Amino acid sequence: MPFMILLFNMHQYWKTNLAMIICLLLLFTAANAAADETAEQALEEPVETVESSILFINSNPINADILIDGEPLLQKTPALLTDISAQRHEISLRKDGFDIADTIIEVQAGSTNLSSARLYNGNFITNFPLEESIILKSEDETVLPQAFRMPSGNYNISRVNGSLQITPLYPQEKLLAATGTLLGLAAAANLIMTAIELEDKDELFLPHSGGLVITETITAILGLTELALLLDKRSFIDDFKLYKADLDQNEAEARKIFDRAQKAMSAGKLETALTGFTSIVSGYPDYSQFPEALYMIARLHIISGDTNLAISELKIIISNFPDPGIYDKACQTLALLYFNIGETEKSIETVERMVFHDPLFSNTNAEINSVGIKQVIENWVRIPERQAQ
Repeated sequence: MPFMILLFNMHQYWKTNLAMIICLLLLFTAANAAADETAEQALEEPVETVESSILFINSNPINADILIDGEPLLQKTPALLTDISAQRHEISLRKDGFDIADTIIEVQAGSTNLSSARLYNGNFITNFPLEESIILKSEDETVLPQAFRMPSGNYNISRVNGSLQITPLYPQEKLLAATGTLLGLAAAANLIMTAIELEDKDELFLPHSGGLVITETITAILGLTELALLLDKRSFIDDFKLYKADLDQNEAEARKIFDRAQKAMSAGKLETALTGFTSIVSGYPDYSQFPEALYMIARLHIISGDTNLAISELKIIISNFPDPGIYDKACQTLALLYFNIGETEKSIETVERMVFHDPLFSNTNAEINSVGIKQVIENWVRIPERQAQ
C-alpha cells in the first residue's frame, strides 16, 4: 500500500510539473512570435536617415584647445567636425595666457555650421630693454631681457643685487592681513579667558565657560580661514607665469608681413612673396591667417612647378588647419593636382572631403549630383576661371 501511495504522489508531481512545462513552452512560443512580428514590422517601416552636420571651430589666435560639452578634443583650432550631432552644443576654447572663451551653438541638421571666437589675453605687454637680467618670483633663475605678457594685477617690482625682481601680489593680500590681525586678537582674547577660568577654578575643566568657548571657536574659525588663504596664495604664486611676447612677434606685425607678401605676389614678385609667407609660417604659428599663408606658399610652389611640395602643404592644411575660409579651395586645388598627375581616385576622394562652405562652390554640390565628381573636375580643368583663386 505505501508503494502505491508513493506512485500516486509521484504521478501527481509529474502531472503538475508537466502542465507547468507546457505553459512555459506556450508562453515562450508566443513571445518569439511577437518578437518576430515586431522585427518584420521594423523592416517594413522606412528607416529615417539622419543628415550629417558639419561644424567649423575657429579662433583668433589659432591653436586653442577645444572642449565640446565638457569633453576635450584632440584637434586644436581651426578644426572641422564632420560627425557632429544636430543639437545644442557648448564650446569652450582655451589657450595658455588667454581668457577662456565659452560659446553656445545650435547645430542645424544637414548644414555647415561655424563657431568662431576671439581670445582675449587679459594681459598687458611690457618691455625692459635696458635690464641685463630679470628675476621672477624671487627665484634664482634669470631670463634675458625681452617683452612679456603679464596678467593684469598688482606687482612688486624692485631691484635686488643689480637685477630687476618681479613679484606678483596676491589679490587677497589685504584679506589675508586682516585675517591674521583678527586671529592674533582672538588668540589674545582666548588666553585672557583661559587665565580668568584658571584663576576661578585653579585648573581647566570641561565644559568650559561660555566666554572661553566663544573665544576658542572664533580662534579656530579664523585659523582655518588664514590657513586656506595661505594655501591659496601659495598656489597663486606657484601657478603664476610671464608669457614671452617678443615685440616683433605680435599680430599687428604678422599682418603687415602678410599684406606685403600679398602685394608682392600680385606684382609678380614671387620670390619676395614666398619669403614673406614663409616668415609667417615659421615665425607666427598662432597668427589667425597662418593657414592662408600656408595655402599661398602651396600656390607659389604650384607656379614654380614643385607639385610634390605643394601637395604636401595642401594636405597639411586640409588635415591640420581646416580654416573655413580656405578649406574648400585647398581641397579643390589638391584635387586638381592629383587629377593632373593621373591620380584620379585620390582626386575624387579629395573632392568628397569638400563641405561647400565657400560661396565660390555654391552650385558645385548640385553639379556633382547631376554629372558626377569626375566630370566636375574635368570642367574645372577646362575652365580655369572657375578654379579657386
